Amino acid sequence: MVNIAIAQHGKPILGVMYVPVTRELYYADINKGKAYKTILNKDHESNGSFFNENDLIGLSPKTKDLLRVVGSRSHMNDDTLTFIEEQKTIIKILTLFLMAVL
Repeated sequence: MVNIAIAQHGKPILGVMYVPVTRELYYADINKGKAYKTILNKDHESNGSFFNENDLIGLSPKTKDLLRVVGSRSHMNDDTLTFIEEQKTIIKILTLFLMAVL
């Protein structure tokens, strides 16, 4: 999995996540509050257009007591584990995903 974010003045404005095994490309325009999912072709190429209404996916409902943590088993470290433990005392953690790096 590959994750990239663009921030402006310390705040995210665009995020991209790619899952090579399934060829799923997820991306979001934070300012517009829209998220998309595009399936790339077998050569991992797009049809050249993004942010299409056909690729629009729904955003998760905003919940102040929900936090999802996504991490990599191969990059897990004490700082990440400490962060997760600290969050448990503040926010109910619903889901912890530990992804293997592809």
